[in-house]
Amino acid sequence: TSRTNFLFSMMCGLIKVLLLLVCVSVVLTAPVKVSQCPKKCTCQLSGTFVQCPGKVTRKDWERIGAEISENAIQLEVDFLDFEYVQVHCFKKLKTLTNLRILGGRVVLFPTGLSDKFPALKIITFINNKIRHLTPSIFEGLEEILNLDLAGNTLKRISKNVFKGLSKLKLLNLERNQIECLDNDAFDGLSGLGLLSLNNNRLTMLPDGLFKSFKEAPLFLLFANNRITRLQKNLFQPFLKISAFNVSNNNISEIETGAFDNLLPFPGFGIDLSHNPILCNAQSNPTDFSMGSIRVTGTCGSTPVLPFQIRRIVE
Repeated sequence: TSRTNFLFSMMCGLIKVLLLLVCVSVVLTAPVKVSQCPKKCTCQLSGTFVQCPGKVTRKDWERIGAEISENAIQLEVDFLDFEYVQVHCFKKLKTLTNLRILGGRVVLFPTGLSDKFPALKIITFINNKIRHLTPSIFEGLEEILNLDLAGNTLKRISKNVFKGLSKLKLLNLERNQIECLDNDAFDGLSGLGLLSLNNNRLTMLPDGLFKSFKEAPLFLLFANNRITRLQKNLFQPFLKISAFNVSNNNISEIETGAFDNLLPFPGFGIDLSHNPILCNAQSNPTDFSMGSIRVTGTCGSTPVLPFQIRRIVE
């Protein structure tokens, strides 16, 4: 296992533990009363944890909204078998912290979540057909810590989509079809610890993309895309970072100074494996080593790096 994957696993594990502690805290403090379990679902802890396996139709969804316990903390649905989700059929669930939709045919992310579920901290809406995210779609959900939208059909992340989510720690956009990121796509995500866009269709990372990120350690994962170069102004201003993974791309050029603004943490690593790296050309051809990566190309001089770049062997 590569060091980046190891660090990524550690980060995810820590986040899961923290989120579990949040859920347990709510369970222990929320008033609990016995209530019926929605049809087609199973319930635990007096209806506070609700799981709905199999396909859920629109009528099933509306029934869940009407019958779910007012003290519900987690709602998990295996598969939503319809395209447009509305939450107006739900009573106000003041203690719901975790909404997990694990699959389905949904094409639009639902609105009104903050009105019905004001305490949400974790949103998992994976393996659906969501095509785009409208600006400020998450408005009112300022307490969100974990947002997982992996496995949808998103093509672009525009300005203001994540506006107001300053407490967000984990954003997972893996396995979409994202081709374009606005340079201010992640504005406002000052508390982010992990950003994953692995397995998309990105050809470039725009200047200033990471300018809002303030917290550390920060894991940036962009493996299995189509990125062709890493430019000089990619990391501005200075960025605290623990891992940067751009393996399995089409990177053939790294401009001198591309990594100058990175402030590495102990164990920091950049994974550049499986790229046709040629480095940048400014004067005479030269060969040099960056850690265990030996770069051959036209590179004016050996770049001054504040840390060692190393290949992370899989």
